[in-house]
Amino acid sequence: MELKVVCGCGQKYAFDVEPVGGQMPFTVSCPSCQADGTATANALLSQASTGTAPPPLPASPGKLRMFAQPAIARAVQPPPPLPPPTGIAPRPSALPNRANVAPVENDFSLGRGIAGAVLGAIVGCGLLYAFWAGTQIRFPLMGVVTGFTTGFGASLLGKGKDSTLGIISSVMAAATLAGTFFMMYGELRTSCFISIAVGAYGAYRSSAN
Repeated sequence: MELKVVCGCGQKYAFDVEPVGGQMPFTVSCPSCQADGTATANALLSQASTGTAPPPLPASPGKLRMFAQPAIARAVQPPPPLPPPTGIAPRPSALPNRANVAPVENDFSLGRGIAGAVLGAIVGCGLLYAFWAGTQIRFPLMGVVTGFTTGFGASLLGKGKDSTLGIISSVMAAATLAGTFFMMYGELRTSCFISIAVGAYGAYRSSAN
């Protein structure tokens, strides 16, 4: 049977349908505004089954005749993104532009590192001499403390470590240890050379890369 539907938007359309149980076997929609017309079609079928004829549609040259087919799922395309309102600047990215990030400068200074090595060697040898003067104990590896203070002072004031600074710190620790041991004992014994070597190595490890 032919069924004619008038949409709320004013569009008229017609289609052929075979009712199932007095109801539409498929859904229909307005070809103009896509509004669902299934409920209206079911009402018209109900009127037809009770013998009440629906009012005829006025003739219109623009009337659209549509033969509806069973509803097929249609992929709904998402609407395009809206442009930002006028006068509002788009929000900048939270990530900084790598081209605008200033490189961090290295504050390392070899001159300050050498000064720190000198101060560290003086402090270490001062502690070494004070310990010996107060206890009269001759410990073979007493130069370890001086080597550590020399390397630590160099890296602290130089604000970093460097192989050149490590060599200078090592020489500085060895020289001050040799002078301190000679002042303490009046000579440089074998144990003194061992202590000097260990202290120089400690100074290098504390201030070199």
